[in-house]
Amino acid sequence: MQTVQIRKYVKYFERVNNELQIHLKKWDSESIRNGFRILGLFLAKETSPIFAQRVCRSYQILQLHSRLWTTHATTVTKSTKLNSRQWFLGLVFVSLCEQRVKDKHKDTQVKEKGAIKKSELVAHLKDLEFIHELTAATVICPECKDRLVVDKKIPNVKYCHCPNQVSVYNRKISEYPWLPFVETPDLLIWRKPHETKAGLYVYKVYGYYDDISPADFLETQLDLNYRKKWDNSVLKLEIVESDPKNQLDIVHWEMQWPKMFSNRDYCFARRHLIDEQDGIMVIMNKSVEHRKVPEAYGVVRVNEYWSVMHIKGVKGLDQPGVEFGLTYYDNPGLSLPGWLLNWAAMTAIPDFLNKVRNAARARRKQEGKKRYLYSHHHFHHTTGHEPVVTVSADSTPLAMNQNQSSTNRNSEILSQFFKENILEPSLREVEV
Repeated sequence: MQTVQIRKYVKYFERVNNELQIHLKKWDSESIRNGFRILGLFLAKETSPIFAQRVCRSYQILQLHSRLWTTHATTVTKSTKLNSRQWFLGLVFVSLCEQRVKDKHKDTQVKEKGAIKKSELVAHLKDLEFIHELTAATVICPECKDRLVVDKKIPNVKYCHCPNQVSVYNRKISEYPWLPFVETPDLLIWRKPHETKAGLYVYKVYGYYDDISPADFLETQLDLNYRKKWDNSVLKLEIVESDPKNQLDIVHWEMQWPKMFSNRDYCFARRHLIDEQDGIMVIMNKSVEHRKVPEAYGVVRVNEYWSVMHIKGVKGLDQPGVEFGLTYYDNPGLSLPGWLLNWAAMTAIPDFLNKVRNAARARRKQEGKKRYLYSHHHFHHTTGHEPVVTVSADSTPLAMNQNQSSTNRNSEILSQFFKENILEPSLREVEV
């Protein structure tokens, strides 16, 4: 079928070429116009509508000029006879390339500015409700309501002792595609296979920290200059372009990989919102292309990356106690053995979130009584009211127990928080 189609196009092109040769040999203004008309019809038939439109417009311009130059046709033909074909093709393709550059620039602008819509952020305001449902369905025993073991047992967690209960690690439960993957005292992690990329996974994290506030948690992630201090994997991190009207930043981030691999870099849009009334924050990142951030030699650009984090204040945005959910995917552009991929995911996600937590705690300790919301950004309600007012450096500090530490403290872990604040209240509602 393809061979027949190719022969058809070859014959058609030969016929067009023969007609062009006949008209060009005569070399008068009428023959030239007929030759241009034939070529224009061929291009219009065989190429895209945009290309055809540009060719037709170029042909109309040539017709206009040919009429204006009729009285000087002899002089023009003598001076351009040897290079007439190159001259015509050059004119056509310059016109096409100029429009293509304009269209590409326009498309890039739209892609950059429209990378994350506000409606996408609003759609994730209830992500934690789904995570509560997922937790109850996949890691809670339906009989005794105690925790099921994921990859290992965690101290101070009350696990199920029902007969025949086994680990739920990487087990599909009910209709949920998310498979229990990792558990730490403060985190639960699920994953599901990517729909089209074999061997890659999308990850979902549920976490609770009782020693930092939602504002601390958010500021630590948004303040790129501060991140350069606490994240030792950062080689380059900067805001390339900012759109304050839409609370949208374009960020370029290069991270260091082990020496046996090339470093990776990301160009992504970042947008967030705050619903102060309900104590909810949403941060969304999504990879984009940007004309100011071309791919660099020796560094692998990660073009498939997105993440959404839902943050909720247990006692308000300014008080310790943050519950959060994170859904994350990226394609680093290499194939790894399954065991290595599992090890990397099991360690990298908890390690990064623990870094954020420690950095938020250290930031609060360094500031002492100083308190501010990251003033470079404009935090907005989702209710359409005025923006949240940023707090200056001399404002009232957050209430926080300075004696807490990440390794030695009498803390409320995720399992206890979920059971007392989410699971048991929902069970009481069902009984009523």
